[in-house]
Amino acid sequence: RLLGGLGEPGPGRHGARQGGVHLGRACAVAGQGHPAEAAGLGWDDVDLDTRRARVTGKGGKTRLVALGVVLVDLLLPAMPGANVVTGTARAMSPDAFQRRINRSMQAAGVAGTFHQLRHRYGTLAYQATRDLVAVGQQMGHSSPVTTSIYAAASDDAADVIADAVAR
Repeated sequence: RLLGGLGEPGPGRHGARQGGVHLGRACAVAGQGHPAEAAGLGWDDVDLDTRRARVTGKGGKTRLVALGVVLVDLLLPAMPGANVVTGTARAMSPDAFQRRINRSMQAAGVAGTFHQLRHRYGTLAYQATRDLVAVGQQMGHSSPVTTSIYAAASDDAADVIADAVAR
């Protein structure tokens, strides 16, 4: 819904371009990382063959992040030497990037924020894998305890527990 509300893609890009930002790309990248990681991602850090991006997180630590096929499609076309989000040599500041995403989400009628996109990513990733360590590594968490917020028990899990202990 969010990407659909950003306007028709122009030639050679996904989503509308507003204020120097490819919004489709920006939103696609936003859900996976911190504002600084997403805003600063350069095409030279993206390996399309392995679908991995090298991001720089807090404290200057780098890590490889897996990129799904749909995300890679949203990011294309690649522009070597350019920033993934802006399509130019200049990156946007993390704060400006986060504000732009938040405004774009509101304009598209999507209730939420950049931070909530990140939480959604963590929740869906955990539900798909049930692996706190792997999800935490992808999100740049230093401890599984940080990632455990995404492991909130579902009603289905509660029913399984209730049935198991009733035996």
